[in-house]
Parts: sequence; structure tokens; C-alpha cells
Amino acid sequence: MKTPLGRTLIITFLCCTYSSIQGYSQIPGGTISFSGDFNVDYSKESVSSSDEFNENLSLQFLPGVGFFISKDLSIGINFGVEYNKSINHENFTEVSNNIPYIHFIEVDRQNNVFVVQPNLAVYHFFNDKIGIKNNFIIGFGFGSGKINYTDVYFHLDQDIFQFEAAYDLRLVFLPKKNIAVNLSIIGLNYSHEKNDYHSYIETDNHFQFNSLLNQSVSLGVEFYFGMKSTNDSTK
Repeated sequence: MKTPLGRTLIITFLCCTYSSIQGYSQIPGGTISFSGDFNVDYSKESVSSSDEFNENLSLQFLPGVGFFISKDLSIGINFGVEYNKSINHENFTEVSNNIPYIHFIEVDRQNNVFVVQPNLAVYHFFNDKIGIKNNFIIGFGFGSGKINYTDVYFHLDQDIFQFEAAYDLRLVFLPKKNIAVNLSIIGLNYSHEKNDYHSYIETDNHFQFNSLLNQSVSLGVEFYFGMKSTNDSTK
């Protein structure tokens, strides 16, 4: 596989294989973690022969707490806010009395969602500083938003319900024994969204691949408390 996605999957497979063979236990059971994740997802699609484009921006800030039920295995919950904005700009030609008229349609969507994410995390360490984090997430979101049709000065209010199931592979760096910084390498996400516009309901199912190669960035920091030595945790 010579595509960017193919190279990313190969690297991911090699990292997981190496870590399972050379795994170095770093975080003992009984440890409590406090974390914060900041996620940015941006995309833009345009038609070169026209002024049409579709631009999307998503921002998330998710504090969280976790508990290590055994070595390098934790359960926890994240909660926070998500902001989404998208702009769709399209044009079409209408002919009236043999005279063509170009019409522009711009739809501006914005919403804010409160997010709750129970999660399970499995860590593998190459040494006492570098490792990876396999993060499995089930999430729910509740919020509201507004859709503005700028060409006709019309808008719709919406109530939002979201459900997601996701896997996230992160590179972990420990500058100190009780502090970790992580960066998402690759992620797979399934989401179901229900939008209630008060006059009708719209649902959407979406599967997405995320990585640094497609303008998706996710950074996190974790603080560990109550860490025991490896020998103590095995007693």
C-alpha cells in the first residue's frame, strides 16, 4: 500500500506488534489519572471550475478522570464541549426570458454540544518514556444549533443528539513519571446524529478515518496520582 492511509496502517501495525513483544509496564494498578484532550478536525472541499466549496471545522475540549484497574489498563470518563461550524457555498444558473441568472446559496451551520465519553484505555510502553495508548470510546452528546441561509435571510433552530463509537491510537511521551503528553496518530469513528428542527427530524450515520494526514489533530495531557511501585502493585 503506497497511499498515505496505507503507510499509516503499516506503521500502526508495526508499533502494536513491537509493543506487544517489547512491552514495558509503566503505570501500576490503583493509579488515578486526570486528563484533558483538545481535538481539532478541519476539512475543505472545493470545485476548481466554480465558486462552490464545503468547509467544516470541529473543536473539542474534554477533561476526564480515569482509574487503572490493573497495570497499563484504565477505565474512565471524559466530559466537555464540542463546537461545530460548516459552510456550504453553491451556485446554480437559472434561465428566465432567455437570460441566464447565476444564483448563490450559502448555508452556515453552527452548533454546541455537551459530550460524555466513557472509555477504556490499554497502554504499551517501549521504555520508561515512550509508548502508545489504545483508546476505545463510547460517547453521547446533547446540544443545540442554528442553520442560517444567508441568501434568503432564513434560519432554522435545531436540537441535537449524538452517539459515537471510536478507536484512537495515541503516541505517549512521559516527561516525568507522573505526567504524560499524548498525540493521536490514527483514529476510526462511527457516529449517529439526530437533528430535530421542530418541524421535521433528520438523522445521519457517518464513518470517519482521522489522522494527522487529513488535517485532524488531537492532543492530550494526563496527570497520575497515587502511583505505587511495580512490585507494590503486584502484591
